[in-house]
Amino acid sequence: MRKRFVVALLAVSLALLGTTLAAGAADQAAPADILILKGNPMGGVKFPHKAHVETAGNKCETCHHPAKPEKAATAPQQACRDCHTKPPQPGMKTATQGAFHNPTAKSGTCIDCHLKMNAGGKKAPTMCMQCHNKANV
Repeated sequence: MRKRFVVALLAVSLALLGTTLAAGAADQAAPADILILKGNPMGGVKFPHKAHVETAGNKCETCHHPAKPEKAATAPQQACRDCHTKPPQPGMKTATQGAFHNPTAKSGTCIDCHLKMNAGGKKAPTMCMQCHNKANV
């Protein structure tokens, strides 16, 4: 009898958690189709978010990683700069630039994917000024 109660309680708890998470996702506004990522002295990056979502097959986790214990999530999907700041927030190791690519832009979330796309015959930017542009403000 006690086992059934525990199982039922667990099922209700999970159902409530799922409803809460779904409600939070529904309340969250969709990001703009094109975002301007500002703050780099080389210029802002005009980031076509909608195109990247389509390329990733609507799999947000392709770019967005789960929250870390050092910085709990406040929404189902958050902007990179909510956590990755310059300098890094206390408890965080990765600053803004590191969230996208390493200091030499030879590896990292963005550049690794772009290099893979290019190796597969598609054209993705891999040079600094192909993404960064002072006109993007």
